[in-house]
Amino acid sequence: VADSTGEIVKGLRCYFDKALPIMLLYKSEREQYEDSMAADVSPSSVYGAEHLLRLFVA
Repeated sequence: VADSTGEIVKGLRCYFDKALPIMLLYKSEREQYEDSMAADVSPSSVYGAEHLLRLFVA
């Protein structure tokens, strides 16, 4: 069960990281995103619950 849960979390994180710049950010948030990605930081380590909820609503 722990392995399955870990795989689900890993998949959600990957999907979130890919979907964030394409469909989850508002225009006003895109500049911050560009600055964060220039620092080679994972989107899932910068953006929180409100952005994750957008993933499930979108």
